[in-house]
Amino acid sequence: MLLSLIASEALKIVAKKGLEAVVGKTAEDAYAQIKQKIIGLLGGDKSASEALAQYEQNPTEDTRDVLMAGLTEAMERAPQEAQKLETFVNDYSQKVQLHHSNHNVVTLIQQQTIIGIDPDKHADVIVSLKEVTRTLREKESENARLVEAKELSEHEKQRLLAELAEERGKNNFSKAIKDRLSQLDAVNDFAAAERLLKEEIAQKQQRELAETYYQLGGYAKLQLKYKDALTYYEKAMHLEIVNPLYPNEAGIMMCILGFYKKGIELYEIALLLERNIKGIENGNVAILHNNIGDAWKALGEYGKAREYHEKALGLHREIYGDKDLYVAIVYNNLGGTWDMQHDYRKAIECYNLALDIFIGLDNHGYPHIAACYNNIGKAWCSLGDFQKAIIFYNKSLSIDIAVNGLNHPDVAIDYNNLGGAWYELGELEQALDFFYKALTIDTIIYGDSHPKIAFLYNNLGGVWRAKGDYQKTLEYCEKALYIDKNTFGELHPNVAVRYNNLAGAWYDLKNMENAIYNFEKALNILETMYPDGQDRYTKQCRANLTYMHSLKK
Repeated sequence: MLLSLIASEALKIVAKKGLEAVVGKTAEDAYAQIKQKIIGLLGGDKSASEALAQYEQNPTEDTRDVLMAGLTEAMERAPQEAQKLETFVNDYSQKVQLHHSNHNVVTLIQQQTIIGIDPDKHADVIVSLKEVTRTLREKESENARLVEAKELSEHEKQRLLAELAEERGKNNFSKAIKDRLSQLDAVNDFAAAERLLKEEIAQKQQRELAETYYQLGGYAKLQLKYKDALTYYEKAMHLEIVNPLYPNEAGIMMCILGFYKKGIELYEIALLLERNIKGIENGNVAILHNNIGDAWKALGEYGKAREYHEKALGLHREIYGDKDLYVAIVYNNLGGTWDMQHDYRKAIECYNLALDIFIGLDNHGYPHIAACYNNIGKAWCSLGDFQKAIIFYNKSLSIDIAVNGLNHPDVAIDYNNLGGAWYELGELEQALDFFYKALTIDTIIYGDSHPKIAFLYNNLGGVWRAKGDYQKTLEYCEKALYIDKNTFGELHPNVAVRYNNLAGAWYDLKNMENAIYNFEKALNILETMYPDGQDRYTKQCRANLTYMHSLKK
């Protein structure tokens, strides 16, 4: 605003060249200096110089506006030069005011002479008149400046208030920000209001950018670009560090990529933020405890996993009651933890608790009821009762087909589990039939490069191995490895499992060199990802490699 005033006054002087004749040589020099200073500020720019020349020749509102804009911008770039220009403008204005003051005094004296005062005889009166006139002129000038300043201030206030209202209309500011802006408006502290508004807009822009990265992460995840998704979620997290959603999603991606401990670190950040924002009695806090439990379970830390699942269960029950959907989901996950600890009857107990709640939820529980039946079937498989497992798998299949139709991923899971049970019973043709049915559905849904396809190739390889067709086993193991490497990269537990199984296929084909090579690849991945070497996969792989070396001797 100040720069605009300086520029405006300077251009007025340039336009009023006629004053030079009245004010005299000193004012003419000042005018020349001001014009030179303007030219210097404009930096010799041709278009700006032409604008100055055009304004001098024809000082209309249009030519003034063009030159005013260029001069104000130049002054913003060179504040020291702007200050010098202000000094020249002020000096010139004072000289003009002095001239007008003296001129008006002379006029007044002449008027007094007309009414009978002789200047030669009444010098003291003339002096008094001059003093009074000077005082009046100063007062008049001061009043004029105050009126102008007041009008300008009021105009500026209305302009800024209009801009604030426009920005507030475009942005969903919090009540606290709106209240603070109103307080600043009331005391005319527009500079502070402007700073506050700019800060809030910048933060809002960051939040919006973070949300965009979050959405990009979601699309990348749908395309199985898990590393890209992780990058997007991390960018969102850094832009809006107080939003617990972003570290949670980044944690999920870390776990999908096999970096469970890093995933746990991110979950714990999200957990801390959730507690600070909403307190501990918060459904998201319970969900994060559940996520941390799942990550510890994947690491084989079943005691820690159970601890977090039980915390999640307690929180969900406290918040939602004993018969809530989330309570049932945590019971189901807790059953999975007992399953991994080989306490299958305890697992079945948890699955049944979940099942009872899901059944009571009517339509909302249907997909979960089928999942519970599947999990109970797996537990019976682990207990060696494959016929009972098949009964529960068929219950799950019936519900999933009724709810979702034939071509659905849940139906593919049911077929896969039935294939596994029939495989354990030695019914290899039945097993192949169900595995191929699952493969057909998943290929339709996901295409032929999805980790689910790799999982089914792995299972088919196992059946062909049991049938003694080791070449076909090798073929499916290589396909599974290819897909998982493309999806997850080399450093992932799934890839280690594929190398391990491929080593087994080479062993069956009596190729010890290739068998050892693939066992070593698997072990290198696992030892890199889990340096303590205490997880079950690393232990098993190390045992396999030791056995291979013993045979080679």
